[in-house]
Amino acid sequence: METGVEHNCDRKRQSNILHCELYAPFDISPYALHVPKPQTRWLWWICGEWAYKQLPPKWSGTCFLGWVLPPMWIMPTSSAKRTRRNADISHIAGGSTQSWSDTDDWPPERIIAYYEPASWNPDELIQGARDPIYNLNRIIRLQAVVELVTNATAQSLRLIAQQLDESRAAILQLKMGMDYVLARQGGLCGVLNLTGNACCFNISDNGEAIRVLATKMESIAHVPVQIWEGWDMGWLTNWLPNVAGLKGILLSCLFFLTVVVMVLCTVPCIISCFRSTISKMISNETLPHIMALYRALPQEYD
Repeated sequence: METGVEHNCDRKRQSNILHCELYAPFDISPYALHVPKPQTRWLWWICGEWAYKQLPPKWSGTCFLGWVLPPMWIMPTSSAKRTRRNADISHIAGGSTQSWSDTDDWPPERIIAYYEPASWNPDELIQGARDPIYNLNRIIRLQAVVELVTNATAQSLRLIAQQLDESRAAILQLKMGMDYVLARQGGLCGVLNLTGNACCFNISDNGEAIRVLATKMESIAHVPVQIWEGWDMGWLTNWLPNVAGLKGILLSCLFFLTVVVMVLCTVPCIISCFRSTISKMISNETLPHIMALYRALPQEYD
């Protein structure tokens, strides 16, 4: 290299790199050293962790030409084809087809499948409302419907939050790329002649807040799975002493006394019904004979 300054260059072994130490009383730059100019304005002198358009004064070391790009990436233009999935909401409105015949658990899906929606009683002319047990079961069904609808809404909010996060990241990448391409003109704001607050670019990141609210919605509407454990008859035996064998004897005696009382209460009714039936049969048999023996007496007229 023709520089007009003192220089000391050593070629590295098995390499085409020429290491030079230059000394001059004035600033040294790639142009002063008659180094070939980069063919494009995007090339930089990369020296270790630093990049220069012009080498600093009294510089020494090894550099190479290269591109300088910000930490950004471009998504592939052709992505894998995604199959659209239709959301199945039939269990919310029309019940579920799952069978729970072999279990005692009653989740919301089973409640909706078992109980139909509430309706008026068409056979009742005066009162169209159903009995209290019917209405209570429909309230339980409504509770299950609310839980399923809330869970579906929360899941939809999570999907929307995920899509918003992806859109936010893509928009920020596009903004960064446009600022980089238009850096000579002052970035995107400089090209559009935007100053002050008009150039402020901000996209709120509320995805996590949406997910937290969705979780709270599910926790509020959640009802633990109900398990049918049969009729609770413990109140009949809780008052008995917990002694081995004694409880069984007392229960047997109690059952025997209950049967005796029921028999004593039903026997008079049975006897009364039996007597009434026999009396009706006898009266039906004797009434035709009495009517046949009846004869009207002749009447004398004056």
